[in-house]
Amino acid sequence: MIKQRFGILFLPLILLFQNPVWAQDPHLSQFYAFPLWVNPASTGMFDDADWKAHLQHRSQWGGLIAKPFITDAISFDMPYRKFGLGSYLISNRAGSAGYNVLNFVLSGAYEITIDPNRIHHLTTGLQLGFIQKSINQNNVTFDNQYNSSTGEFDQTISSGENFSKVGFFIPEANFGLEYFYTNPAKKFSPYVGLSGLHLTQPKETFLGGKNKLPARILSFGGARYRINSLFTAEGNLMLQRQANNNELQLGGLCFYNYEEKKMKFFAGPYYRNKDAIIIHTGMEYGEYVFRMSYDINVSPLAAIMGRSSGFEFSVTYTKKRVSYVPSIM
Repeated sequence: MIKQRFGILFLPLILLFQNPVWAQDPHLSQFYAFPLWVNPASTGMFDDADWKAHLQHRSQWGGLIAKPFITDAISFDMPYRKFGLGSYLISNRAGSAGYNVLNFVLSGAYEITIDPNRIHHLTTGLQLGFIQKSINQNNVTFDNQYNSSTGEFDQTISSGENFSKVGFFIPEANFGLEYFYTNPAKKFSPYVGLSGLHLTQPKETFLGGKNKLPARILSFGGARYRINSLFTAEGNLMLQRQANNNELQLGGLCFYNYEEKKMKFFAGPYYRNKDAIIIHTGMEYGEYVFRMSYDINVSPLAAIMGRSSGFEFSVTYTKKRVSYVPSIM
């Protein structure tokens, strides 16, 4: 999650129920690999392909709790004239508490700029969908169920909590703007974007009350630099704020073009403020991109759970656009 410095025993409860501490969105170390999640304005904004499909999996805190926090995502997008069309589905399962969050959106983008050279691009995007949250009440224990004589939690003791519901749907609305520069004759290609997520700030609660899902503001930027025919470097950063919590991720990748095998290899470090150092690696092969990353914990939780924190894996398939060459026979 965006904020991780919580008490260990009550971590799932703080994330879900404690009124002053907002339930927050998951984070992804490979944020750059999932552009629809970062900014709706990225939807379908590519010229060299018919469509893209993306799968991503994250497992976090496996050394801390019996059932790690799991995030799975799938997305699809495609260009259509000056528009981009797509959607994504992201699922989060939070440990043994049985807390599940399912987020589905339809995503659309439009290119505002009119540049006949296709160098400067300013795009805007909108996402509409829903978030479904549920909890397995039988898997949750509270502090007043602690039996001091046995030193364990006892679910036969009344929790004193009154669940008004164990599942609900809330609307989702996201908006974004993005600028990117693409000129094959130049070595330097920058990009920058800003997005607002959960803009309607819908009411969400299992226990009643007026708790709302806070909006998340996200800014993202970076640049790719072509060093020569063999090497390319790319650096980027993402800064997001939700309620009173901030997250900064920044880092870079170096790409090696293995022309003989039509492959690219890449690797590089990233850093998430006060949380983790992240090692990224992967390869491009044909129309596929495979990415792996591993979080090395540098937060105060490292004293309890060690340095291991999270593992992430993703696959992107890009259906390349084939130029038609007429036969002369």
